[in-house]
This record gives sequence, structure tokens and C-alpha cells, in this order.
Amino acid sequence: MYRSRISVVVLSCVSALALAACGGEEPAKTATPTLPATTSVADAPTAAATASAAAPSAADPASEKKLCEAAKKIGDESKQALVKAMSPGQDVTAVMKKAYADMAKGMADAAATAGPGSEVAPALVAFGTEADKAAKAVTDADSPAFEKAGTDLDAACKKAGVNINF
Repeated sequence: MYRSRISVVVLSCVSALALAACGGEEPAKTATPTLPATTSVADAPTAAATASAAAPSAADPASEKKLCEAAKKIGDESKQALVKAMSPGQDVTAVMKKAYADMAKGMADAAATAGPGSEVAPALVAFGTEADKAAKAVTDADSPAFEKAGTDLDAACKKAGVNINF
């Protein structure tokens, strides 16, 4: 019992650190397609496919900044929930799953408000999709895909003038 509890705590710490890790590389500077509004993370793959077929247009910088500020708020709330999960007496796995599920829903909701030509919205959808996977299996929070989605979202928001750290 003690050994399995330690492994959950260690995995939780690694997951929290992965969320707080600094971004690295800048993505290639190409136009990003328009993302249609989605209401759930489950719609994200369909939305991304539709977005890649749409013609790109210029994104509103104020809208991009607003999306990034929303993502930062969602991320901060989720990080607080993950830190709280580390406190004694908490069911770590359940708290983490709820935090990731809330993060996924928040990212999908924020992406749904994106304007045409948004560069941030596809990154929000990708990150939300990975957070949804982590909500279903906490071990997915340490996946390279989740890390890449966080790095891509960091880069997109940095372009919009908001420094987030997923």
C-alpha cells in the first residue's frame, strides 16, 4: 500500500512540474487556419480538421490576448488544484482527474470564443485535448504530446504578448 501511494505522489509531482515547465522552441511562422467554435474537447479533432481546410485570415491581436489571458487563468486554477492534491488526506488521483477535466473544458470553452484566423485557438484545442486525456488517465499528463501542446500554447500566447507557462 505504501509503495503504490508513493508512486502516485511522485507521478503527481512530475505532472505538476510538467505543467509548470518552461517552454522552449518557437514554432514555425506560418499562417494558422481559422478554428470553428467547439463546445467540448471531444469535438477538437473534427474542429482541427475543419480548421485546416479553412482559408486563413488575420487574427485580432486583442482577441488573441484575451484568449491567452483566459488560458493563463485556467492554468493557474488547475495548478492550484494540483498543488492542493498533494496535501495529506486528499485522494490525489481524483483531484488530479478533476483538475485536468476542468482544464480541458476551460480550454475548449475559451477556444470556442476565438475569432477568425486565431493562432491561439488551435493551440488551446490541442492542449485541451491532451488535458482531457490526462483527466481520463493521469499518466498521460507526463506524455510528450502534452508537453508539446503546452509548448505550442506558450509560443502562441507569447506572440500575443501574454507569458503563460504550461
